[in-house]
Amino acid sequence: MTPRPRQNSLESIKSQWFLIPSPSEGVVKGNTSIGVIRGFTTGDNKITRSPSRRGDAFTRSLRAVGSGLRTGWLILGILLLLIVLSEVGLRLALTARDWLLDRPLTEDAGAELTIKKWLRTGADAHQGAEWVRDHYRELILSKGIVPSVQPFIWRPYVYRRRPPFQGRTIQVDRDGLRATWNPPPREGIATGDTRHPPRKAAVDDPPPVRLFTFGASTMWGWGARDDYTVASHLSKLLHARGYRVQVTNYGQPSYVGTQETIALLRAIHQGGRPDIVLFYDGYSDVMIAASGSDEVGIPHMEDARHGEFGLLDRPRRLREYAVRQLPVEYLWGIGRLAAKLRSGFRPP
Repeated sequence: MTPRPRQNSLESIKSQWFLIPSPSEGVVKGNTSIGVIRGFTTGDNKITRSPSRRGDAFTRSLRAVGSGLRTGWLILGILLLLIVLSEVGLRLALTARDWLLDRPLTEDAGAELTIKKWLRTGADAHQGAEWVRDHYRELILSKGIVPSVQPFIWRPYVYRRRPPFQGRTIQVDRDGLRATWNPPPREGIATGDTRHPPRKAAVDDPPPVRLFTFGASTMWGWGARDDYTVASHLSKLLHARGYRVQVTNYGQPSYVGTQETIALLRAIHQGGRPDIVLFYDGYSDVMIAASGSDEVGIPHMEDARHGEFGLLDRPRRLREYAVRQLPVEYLWGIGRLAAKLRSGFRPP
């Protein structure tokens, strides 16, 4: 039996594949016919791959990639727009709600829960005094954690002080120092306390004794009005006994002895000349050391500053920090709603 020959000729290919005429169909030069067979150009009994078909496939691939990218960016843009609109709507709704309910504090998601906790823990000490709730609100507003209020003041070596604040129970000056009760100033004697009108001084009146107090939250006056802090009580006591003393309260919440010593040195560098310096410490030094630093005198949250050191040189850490902090700083409307929902699911 004779084997069947393989059909490799042009005619065999034409018989197996559909011949698509080219634009030059009908033009005959000798024995040459021109056509396209599924991506192949035929002519002079030769078959060559059409370059235009390869170009069309590459173009289609580019168009598909471009279409996918365009769809992805469109979805991302719509998502960001929804987040922005939700945040704006929540801010407007929560602000209007708090204004109608006479609750001006809207910026901190957990503010109301924190105030309720403080009211419970301080109930025995305050005995239902009418100023307490306002004081706790001012504590939160003056902490520098609310976006609408100036953040903590940065100070070299000691890190931070409270921002300037003027409230009903808390007043903090531009240097971050708590207001202290001092006796009415006499003419020609600068005390820094402008709440009392000056009084005529005697010719031989000596200048007041300058007394600086340093400490943490207790000395600063957490839970007390300006005129009832430790520094103010000391000033009143000395005044009642006939001493002319000007007390300046350098206490700052969470300060430790190391920071206070440096703060005193800095105050002297800046022109302060105390006659007496009083340090009132103990609790913060022990609690901060026991909570992780294992060394008395290390400032509060020193481990966080260690983690933030060189953050700009570590893109991955910077990205993780941004993901944690951006929602807190700029999406407080959504954050407050989430906190309310979480508190609603907590067991009583």
